[in-house]
Amino acid sequence: HPKWNELWSPLWSGSGVYRYDMENRYKGSLSLSHGVSMQLQGDVNGDYYYISGWGGTPYIVRKNEANSTVWAKNLAADSETNEWHHMGGITVDEDFVYVIESYVTSYTTEKQSLCIYRKTDGARIKCQHGFHNFPYAYGGLFYANDHLYVPDSDNRIYYVYAIDRDQGI
Repeated sequence: HPKWNELWSPLWSGSGVYRYDMENRYKGSLSLSHGVSMQLQGDVNGDYYYISGWGGTPYIVRKNEANSTVWAKNLAADSETNEWHHMGGITVDEDFVYVIESYVTSYTTEKQSLCIYRKTDGARIKCQHGFHNFPYAYGGLFYANDHLYVPDSDNRIYYVYAIDRDQGI
């Protein structure tokens, strides 16, 4: 976590997080109280962290330093469209939470969307659908210099999205 100068290493596809200081000394662990975590992201300017997960009930969660949930979004299957959602990568900037959501329509077509949520209350601002030109996200989404990136399984970095604050994201 950037604010506390700790490296938090989540147990992929589980709920445990191992904490290390900047000299790589083990500091303990914590439980996220949500299973099947895909990525954990600390908030640089605050006492919060964000989790994306998938499985039976995909979710994104904002938690505080005491590990208490501030807000959570559970994204189960949409009964009208028969789309099943999987939350992949998650990252944050000063104002927003960015999440790669993968969804399967009738178990046949997989698509990915970049969805943007407001940090303060978790309200979905917008989703941009139809990303087919970057790898399936199992975590790894990151923010740098008003751009979002995601690596593939060969550690190649793919540019995903340019944030244009003048255009309202």
